[in-house]
Amino acid sequence: MISKLLSLVFRQAVKPLGTHMLLYANNFPRFKIVCVALGRRYHRLTCKLQGQCHHQEASDETAIPLGIELITHLIALAIGLSFVAAEVTRSLRKEAKKQRDTLARIAGIRAELEKLELQATELRGSLRTLPLHQPVGTNPRQ
Repeated sequence: MISKLLSLVFRQAVKPLGTHMLLYANNFPRFKIVCVALGRRYHRLTCKLQGQCHHQEASDETAIPLGIELITHLIALAIGLSFVAAEVTRSLRKEAKKQRDTLARIAGIRAELEKLELQATELRGSLRTLPLHQPVGTNPRQ
């Protein structure tokens, strides 16, 4: 449902581009040639895919809008893919930061553990120097 809605919104946003490109094709012969070539190839492909190929070339008047439609679809696809790529990149960066933070916390915990182990070793050593049995009321430092 959401994808259909986004597709509709995107197509509506690209329509003015197609209109502008149609005017551009009418005023610039090189762009018109590109649109005609793309439109004819697009027409042949859709005919083959639909099984309705009659070996009839599309006229310039038919091919130009088809070529412009193909170009606008490609532009829309490129924009959509760039949004997806940006989102994936953002997500990967976020995950990498999260991983770096976790590794930093682990390193801090390990350092603290080493410090505590050293203190425990020192305390064990000082416990060994104390006499085991001392009469009550006597001071070993006398």
